[in-house]
Amino acid sequence: MQSSETPVTPNALPIILPQKNAVINDAILYVCTHNCYGVEGQSGGCCMVSDRDWIIGPIDDTERFLMDLSEHLDREVMFEEAFIEYQEGKQLFPDRPSWQNPDHYPALRILPEDPRGNPCWLLSAEGTCSVHEIKPRVCQNYCCQHIVDLEELLRIRL
Repeated sequence: MQSSETPVTPNALPIILPQKNAVINDAILYVCTHNCYGVEGQSGGCCMVSDRDWIIGPIDDTERFLMDLSEHLDREVMFEEAFIEYQEGKQLFPDRPSWQNPDHYPALRILPEDPRGNPCWLLSAEGTCSVHEIKPRVCQNYCCQHIVDLEELLRIRL
């Protein structure tokens, strides 16, 4: 046997390591659901307006999302139930520039009186997306700076 070969014993089981992307995806999921924005126990921060100048929009796949949502909820969901248009949105938060920009609409409807911080109407009580499998493209593509930094670090270290 050459010195560069690893000896294999008859009773040894091979060690199977997860692929790098799988580890990164699992880490991101954990952070988003348990340590959102680096705050232990927080989840769903990107789905809450809170006191930030933040809007969940524009939604560019409204028709697809409404069809999927109606099927998911087993009832017809109307546009006005799911989305906020500019005229309504600009009045909700008149002091926030994101809400004053017509290019950010339609936006996902939020619950302005909810004590959690104006969450998306589809955010569960546990702080997870109740329609994760069918969520709009803007939600699928969103990545906060905390996650961008985490992913960069993991790609360097793994």
